[in-house]
Amino acid sequence: MNLYCLVIARSTQKDIVLIEKQKPSWQKDKLNFVGGKLEFGESYQECAQREFYEETGVHLKINEFQLLAKVQRKDMFYMEVFQVESDLVLQAKTMEEEKIIIMKENEFLRLRNHQMIENLHWLYGMAFDGYTKVAEIEYD
Repeated sequence: MNLYCLVIARSTQKDIVLIEKQKPSWQKDKLNFVGGKLEFGESYQECAQREFYEETGVHLKINEFQLLAKVQRKDMFYMEVFQVESDLVLQAKTMEEEKIIIMKENEFLRLRNHQMIENLHWLYGMAFDGYTKVAEIEYD
């Protein structure tokens, strides 16, 4: 089973950090939130902090990554999703081969499924709503 972290990051003015994926092939040229694979010995929160820094060049404190959801697809993957709200995310820039895009919330909400990974809208909808504690989501 593959283990991942994902970071839903936005500024206080609702500018959202996205990444234009190149790998894996099913995500090529689609937008996603920043994230990646868990490395041996690190917590999911440490994974979120490391991946966000590696892909955006922005270093945020570990306690800024708040757990939002635990997502699992039986025998395929397990992922912990974190939310971050900080104006430091406005400094995000492309650090690797995949392009970083900062997008206003209203523009993000107009994206269609062919432009992004299909679960982004509902994951974002749970983040920052003030109600969701930690959601547990399982796919068959």
